[in-house]
Amino acid sequence: MTSKDLNRNPLRIQFIFNFCAHYRKKFFEELAKKYDINYWFFSDGGEYYSDGLGSRSLGNFKGRYLRGINLGSHVRLTPGLLVEVFCRKTDVIIKCINGPVPLLLSFLAAKIRGIPFILWTGLWHDLQSPFHKLARPLVQFIYQKSNAIVTYGDHVKAYLVRRDVNADKIFPAYQAHDTEPFLQNVSKHEIDELRWNLGITSSKVVLFIGRFVEEKGIDMLVDAFKALDFDDTTLVLIGAGDKETELREKVKNLQCRILPYVENSQLYKYYALADIFVLPSITTGRFKEPWGFVVNEAMCQRCAVVVSDAVGAGQGGLIKNGTNGVIFHEKNSAELVNVLRRLLQEETYRSQLQEQALATIHSWTFENMIAGFDAAIAYALNHKNSKE
Repeated sequence: MTSKDLNRNPLRIQFIFNFCAHYRKKFFEELAKKYDINYWFFSDGGEYYSDGLGSRSLGNFKGRYLRGINLGSHVRLTPGLLVEVFCRKTDVIIKCINGPVPLLLSFLAAKIRGIPFILWTGLWHDLQSPFHKLARPLVQFIYQKSNAIVTYGDHVKAYLVRRDVNADKIFPAYQAHDTEPFLQNVSKHEIDELRWNLGITSSKVVLFIGRFVEEKGIDMLVDAFKALDFDDTTLVLIGAGDKETELREKVKNLQCRILPYVENSQLYKYYALADIFVLPSITTGRFKEPWGFVVNEAMCQRCAVVVSDAVGAGQGGLIKNGTNGVIFHEKNSAELVNVLRRLLQEETYRSQLQEQALATIHSWTFENMIAGFDAAIAYALNHKNSKE
């Protein structure tokens, strides 16, 4: 079966995901224009990596949130999912990697019913919590027995191949964002007004947006900024999290502004304010940045983007080191200092990265992302009786 065949009669798909994040809604809508999809959301949105911000309302597609109960921090039971995956007529079941119980139920239902099962995953390292270590053999079995796997990018595919998963059934669906709100023009007057409101008098701004937690590498960014000692540069940190009190103490004597989370509809102005955007995430036992949509957003406003090599967007295909952004080794503060120093001192180099970032994000579309799903669906239907 080819992608051309798929368009003749919309396939029926049951798509099980944790929650409808605001940054996923547009993608879900676009995919639903092509297939007859029911979306089932099983989470209450309480995942530790969630910032709790943005609307989680459903978009223009068929779907609903399933009621459930939490049993500890890793297990959520949603009895309503049983009916949907075992009884509803469908051609394909697609399930995200999140949620061990919904994952197992969806996988078993597909295998029992002889329906192709497709896994969608952004996981690219072995989680080290006792729970995840215990679940690892089961997850490996699902990797092996899925009819196809859709990944966030090349980095996840490489990880799965290292786990002895058949490369032929792995299809990157490069993570696209609804960039339209972030591509809005921002006038010099608006930027000047924002500078005045924030009390910024420096000519350069380095920006971070995200959770103030260990895995985001925020401590290292502050240390690197302190080592730079550039009077004409301000560090702006937007977010919240466990490390906020510690951060505020740490930046007391620095030219730094710490802001609470900004409404998603207003973020584009802060990206426009910045010359450089940094996402210095680090690998921990429970987390490795699957992608980092803030990178997509920052590129929309011509930021020179700097990411660690523990950021999925950097390893997954979006950032080309030295062309449209810079990738440095995670936890290497000295290297980050050198990267920032060069970007701040060499205007031509910085401008080249900024222009290439904007050009790249214009071509980073939902159409390309959906093509990854198209290929996975076609492969799964053609190999639904495969034992691997």
